[in-house]
Order: sequence, then C-alpha cells, then structure tokens
Amino acid sequence: RDRIKVYGSAGMYMSPEDYENLSISMEGEFGGLGITIGITDGWLTVISPLKGTPADKEGLLAGDWIVEIEGESTEGITTEEAVTKLRGEPGTKVSIAILRHGLDDPIDFTITRDIIRLNAVSHVAKFGDDVGYILFSKFSRTAREEIEQAIDSLFNKEGVSKLILDIRSNSG
Repeated sequence: RDRIKVYGSAGMYMSPEDYENLSISMEGEFGGLGITIGITDGWLTVISPLKGTPADKEGLLAGDWIVEIEGESTEGITTEEAVTKLRGEPGTKVSIAILRHGLDDPIDFTITRDIIRLNAVSHVAKFGDDVGYILFSKFSRTAREEIEQAIDSLFNKEGVSKLILDIRSNSG
C-alpha cells in the first residue's frame, strides 16, 4: 500500500510522493508559491521565482535563502521536504523568512498559495519579418496544444515563414 503501480505488467512501482510529482509534472498545475528551489551551502535557496506567481508578486529574488518555513529552520532540509511544506491548497497561506545578500536580518513573508501553471511553451517571439521563435521547456498533457497555438499564431497571424524551436531547456 505504500507504493502505487503506475502502468502495465512491467512491475513499475512508485512511492505516493513520486507519483504525485509525476502527476504534477504531466498536468502542469499545482498549488504553491511559484519558485524553483535548490540547496546552496546547506540552505534552501530560491533559484528563480516564476513570473506572475505569488512569490514573484511578493518580491522573492533568485539567490534568497529561505531560512524558515512556518517558524522552523530550513538548515539541512532537503528539496523534497521543502516542496512538501511549501506546496498546498490554493488560498492557504505559508509563512517563510528569507535571508537576502546585503541584508543583516531575515525578511518575513506570509504568502498565499495559488494555482501554479507550468507551461510547456515558455516564450514565443518574432525576429525580423519572417522568423518565429518558440521556447519549449517541458513535455506535459498540454504541450501539443500549446505548441499548436504558438505555431498557428506565428505563421497565420504574424506571417513568419521560418521557425526556431528551442528545446535546450527541455528536460524530456
């Protein structure tokens, strides 16, 4: 019961946490703050806030150390433990304290979680008169639709005749 069979008879099993993370990755949507996190010098670190998310709106910056979550130190925390504490139902609040380079004291934030959408197409642009650009960042259930919309917009509305499909940051 502590493992979930994912598919077929090949015997692939995942923990409930791994299955939830896979589902979030494929659905491209979850309740949270909208930050990419990592560990730097033993501290939970904001790698980047996602544009337009609660973390971005509150002013979290790349390089900020999250030193507390709900009053508990994050020293030595794993990213998996942090994700569990930071994700939650949209509309609920989470309190964090961050330490920012150049400041002596931590800054306290209480951030309301929201639905975070991880788009497959991160950026669409037009260069010159005839070159379209699509930054494709991840495979998900919505990837095909997002790519089709971007291509349709570039070729039929913007009048491009050439396309750059940038897959450099795509983990798939």
